[in-house]
Amino acid sequence: MLLVRRSGETAWHSPKVTAYSDESALQTLVGQSPDLLPGANGAMAVVTEIPVSGIGYADIVGVDAAGTITLVECKLKANPEIRRQVVGQIVAYAAGLSGLSYEAFDTLFASKSGAPLAERVAALKPEGWDEEAFRVQVAENLTSGRFRLVIAVDEITDELKAVVRYLNAHTVPELEFLALELHYVADDGFEILVPTTYGEEGAQGKVPGGTKHKWDEQSVLSALETCCKPEGYEATKALYGFAKQVGVGVKFGGGPLASATARLPIGGKPVSVLSFYEWPQGRGVVAVNFEYLVGCANTAVLRRLADRLRQIPGASQYLQGLEQAEFKRRPGLPIDTILTKHGAVETIRDAIDELLAAPLA
Repeated sequence: MLLVRRSGETAWHSPKVTAYSDESALQTLVGQSPDLLPGANGAMAVVTEIPVSGIGYADIVGVDAAGTITLVECKLKANPEIRRQVVGQIVAYAAGLSGLSYEAFDTLFASKSGAPLAERVAALKPEGWDEEAFRVQVAENLTSGRFRLVIAVDEITDELKAVVRYLNAHTVPELEFLALELHYVADDGFEILVPTTYGEEGAQGKVPGGTKHKWDEQSVLSALETCCKPEGYEATKALYGFAKQVGVGVKFGGGPLASATARLPIGGKPVSVLSFYEWPQGRGVVAVNFEYLVGCANTAVLRRLADRLRQIPGASQYLQGLEQAEFKRRPGLPIDTILTKHGAVETIRDAIDELLAAPLA
């Protein structure tokens, strides 16, 4: 029992409000106070009712400054769905968002927030925030299906506690499954909230956003050698060597699959233009990151780069819709089917040389 009284009063009384009016009130409270969510660290951009194709609307989706994606489903104890259906719902939303490109996810987010995801996060002014690294991490999390799943409730049930413990104990490190109990009372203009998180003990040792790997040049090339045909690997080594030669450094990924991104000097600053990675497992890809060139190079330069790449047999299908998307895409070319085509590596090298030499303004 919870009793309240104002300063100077002698009698205690029960608060006038001891429950949420409905689930939308709980959802609104969480959406307005994302710092309540586990792992939020005070810098999380959130939207509510984001559409997930073919499934429905996720109650809340949040992305923190590190690129960790949190999905939240809100349920009141009085709702019978809190017993089992809510678990299936939030897993379905995770499955629906898994595999999306950054661009597709950003479009969904912006449709609800009124601003692009990176702009929303930047407005939170996170210390030492790197927008490019943020985009890469969000993309990796989407590609690999790495999410933090949170069920927000007014009062947790024993069954839900057991489910949370079980899933954290028996799922891969990339998945965190938590419950957040938000006991709410209000009385004459005062509000009291008692938040309690369940499942953190089982999630200890799991890295938020997924397992981190310390990839380096040798391990990335070794992974690509394993997943590519010999001719594909040789083509990859040649293009990677060229990118290192004309670039200003290479950034290596931290996800479960190998990735390396060559940064080239564009407009006086390093830009992640070429990415070499494995996705899905057993398939090597080279991506040309047009999205990161937007703002650094004018449309004519980007169009010329796309036209040059389309000269590679079979590459056009991977570049479809690029202009319509205003070049905000990072098309990936399969190594074994595209990079092995006669003259493919030379065409990409010539296109990059032309990009580096072009007037960008």
